[in-house]
Amino acid sequence: MPYSKIKYEDQKLTVAIAGAGGYIGRWLIKEYRHKFNFVALSRQKVDQNPYPEVEWRQVELYSITSTVEALKGVDVAIYLVHSMNASTRLNQGSFEDTDLLLADNFSRAAEINEVKQIIYLGGLLPDEPEEKLSRHLKSRLEVEKTLGSRKAKLTALRASIIVGPGGSSFDMIKNLVRRLPVLMCPKWTESLTQPISLKDTLTIMDCCIGNPNVYGKAIDRES
Repeated sequence: MPYSKIKYEDQKLTVAIAGAGGYIGRWLIKEYRHKFNFVALSRQKVDQNPYPEVEWRQVELYSITSTVEALKGVDVAIYLVHSMNASTRLNQGSFEDTDLLLADNFSRAAEINEVKQIIYLGGLLPDEPEEKLSRHLKSRLEVEKTLGSRKAKLTALRASIIVGPGGSSFDMIKNLVRRLPVLMCPKWTESLTQPISLKDTLTIMDCCIGNPNVYGKAIDRES
């Protein structure tokens, strides 16, 4: 039986989700909103909340003050934020700069609020030296290290393509095959992927929330 079910049998964990409006965040809230007290974090103000039991808080992750306020009263914080493009606030920087800044603010805010655990959904790393990783995967790894650099215990979940209803990765491949059934494939298409289902992803995240057995652990999630 997961730790959270034992310790919090009569009291739900309060779980903040940074990136709650994204694909994984929306499904996590939908499937587990009755099990946890979710605090959904969003940069944009949410006018319509489909789930009255879920609290939405507006947060600006570029601001440490705003991030500290957003994580008040939180037991576990789930980090689903990724930036593939440089922000207009950092127009001289790269997406790596943005990722590190936001992750550092989040880690600091979690420590100030005495958050027990941070769960980070990152990329599945190949079995090769760090210097050979792509920019994207290097950034994911640096974010992982940054989130785990302070007192809140980090659980890093690493995955490749997550396949499920409404997922952009799967829909992109499906539409590509439908529109271009025959095409010359570039060399990068020879790279193998290890997709995982949305259902398995959500189940693993549920098992990790509030579970001290995975504190300080990196879990490679494969099919």
